[in-house]
Amino acid sequence: MAEEKRKFPREATSVEVVYFIGGDGVREPERIHYFGTVTDMSRGGARLLAEQPHRLHEHIWLQGLRGAADVVPGQIRWVRGEDERYHLGVEFLNVT
Repeated sequence: MAEEKRKFPREATSVEVVYFIGGDGVREPERIHYFGTVTDMSRGGARLLAEQPHRLHEHIWLQGLRGAADVVPGQIRWVRGEDERYHLGVEFLNVT
């Protein structure tokens, strides 16, 4: 069994979010919006179920997470395809 590398415990959840890839997280014209579901989350990151594949290390911004009005920045750390959908491991940036 692989050793767990997480710094924070995660909890199962089901939160519908809008997320976007591209741009700098601020300029609207550069954003490409997608819909997804966060299926587990911790203080340091989340697992996102998405309809589209994305690349490792892409920057991602999540809206609607934890009731936040602002976007939560992150980086894609792993991608796994399953039944024409994708699980994305997202590490939150700026975690204190």
